Amino acid sequence: MHCTNSAWDTNETIREVATTKFLYTTNNGVSWKPIATLTGNPGGYSWTIPAVASVNCRVKVALYDSAGLPLGNDMSDNLFTIQP
Repeated sequence: MHCTNSAWDTNETIREVATTKFLYTTNNGVSWKPIATLTGNPGGYSWTIPAVASVNCRVKVALYDSAGLPLGNDMSDNLFTIQP
């Protein structure tokens, strides 16, 4: 089991961030799998890397307001590799 820390900076949003969804992909964004749903916008998260094998991985942070409406999202700039 391997853990890694991920961090992000957030610009001002039009409404307060109530929930942050942290996700990953192994197919360059064709589909996304949840890592965690976080309260507020903590700006970082330590997560356990899944036991998958792919060279097309990215992580994504998606911000939502208290009504569940999206405020914005971003993904890692570069692909990375996960090896079990």
